[in-house]
Amino acid sequence: MVTGGHSMVSANCILHPHRKAFGLCVQCRTPICSECSTRVDGINYCQSCLCGLSRTQPIQSLSSSRQFSLSNILLILGGGLLIWGTLYLLGNIWIRL
Repeated sequence: MVTGGHSMVSANCILHPHRKAFGLCVQCRTPICSECSTRVDGINYCQSCLCGLSRTQPIQSLSSSRQFSLSNILLILGGGLLIWGTLYLLGNIWIRL
């Protein structure tokens, strides 16, 4: 299989020719070993592409991108209250039948 000009059948790391490639950088598609690979949100990058990525856009950690704001929490609580109230009223109607 040839991907981006590099054969993945027996590819070696571009910076460490004596090591087998761990995977490909998603941007430049060069084979990299586990030492050269940096994972950001589950995606492999080589060092040069990672440096370019950090200059163009800030890298957010996974935890900071999943923070709940107060409005989201209130929306979830309000939805739960609405569902509970509906089931409560339906239960009272069912008992009277």
